[in-house]
Amino acid sequence: MQPGRLFPAHGTFFPPAPGSGGSISTEHAPDRIKTVGVHVIVNVPKGIPCPSGLSRGDNHCVLTCHHVVSPVHSEELWDKTDREGIPASPKHDPQTHQKVLYPSRGLLGQTYGRNKATLEALNNDPVPTLNQPSDLLQLRQAEISNLQGQMKECVQLGLDKDYALGKVVASSGREVDSDGFIQDVAVVSITPKLASINRVPASTGGGWGIHVGRPINYVGEPRWNEAVLKEGAVTGATEGKVQHLVQVTVESVCPVNQTLTHRTTGKTWSVTAAGSCVFSSRGDSAAMVANKWGGFVGQIHSGLDNGGFDVMSFMTPAVKVMETARAILPGCQVRLSTETPALSSKMRLEQVYRRMFEGLRR
Repeated sequence: MQPGRLFPAHGTFFPPAPGSGGSISTEHAPDRIKTVGVHVIVNVPKGIPCPSGLSRGDNHCVLTCHHVVSPVHSEELWDKTDREGIPASPKHDPQTHQKVLYPSRGLLGQTYGRNKATLEALNNDPVPTLNQPSDLLQLRQAEISNLQGQMKECVQLGLDKDYALGKVVASSGREVDSDGFIQDVAVVSITPKLASINRVPASTGGGWGIHVGRPINYVGEPRWNEAVLKEGAVTGATEGKVQHLVQVTVESVCPVNQTLTHRTTGKTWSVTAAGSCVFSSRGDSAAMVANKWGGFVGQIHSGLDNGGFDVMSFMTPAVKVMETARAILPGCQVRLSTETPALSSKMRLEQVYRRMFEGLRR
């Protein structure tokens, strides 16, 4: 049995738009930095109760992890929602259907402090002389202006009590499904102006070429030794290799008093980093894992810790993530947010070739 551990969320960078690896926080824990997750469309048809936070028809949402948005201000609520989830309800419950902020206030504070320190270092540098090339002087001034502009934006967002990505609609809690897989999924509504689609993240190690930036157009399955990419709020874009279907025990520790309240044992896929870097770390939970063919294959939910970094990451297979999302929103349709409503003939052909090559390798 390999032990798992939840990621308390924190980090050091936020992207300029709420992509799948962007940073978020909740109104009950605004200083904790967490990961956005997978962009989806949730359709609420006529004839069923409309969950709080959604409207009839198509709604832009993200699928993050339950433990990312679970109530951290109460040990009782933390434990209760871990076991039972947050139910979708027409009635808004401010204790559980809390607001989700983008970007997180914690990251705004970190960005402001980091930029302030950089500005002080620049100001302490010797003043550039007139003998230096004019382009160097312009670069220095542009860097200062950029840092000051980011600091101003951080202050404005930090003072705005109404800025938000959306709010929690429902979650699964942290249990296992009928097939024994760990489920740890939450649905968060997002405002239309922040709606986005899922893309293959930029690779830090190279070798992905034209696949970088490709829209994620289908729900795939993890395959042993397959190269994958993920983008999280903490470690950014990293490459990995899918390993094995394993059984793990995930421990839930309430942030209120650091009490172990719940353990969940179930099946999950393991992923290791390609090379010497880590694939994911604390705060990357909910990060989407994609293959180079534009497939969503899994979602990070925990990792095996070794001295502050994760030597192995654990992900829920994408099919199970989508199944869980539909289960916690009875009667609603959930699909990936994509550029096109269906796969192009080129994408379908690529998938056929991929299966052929994989069959030859076996």
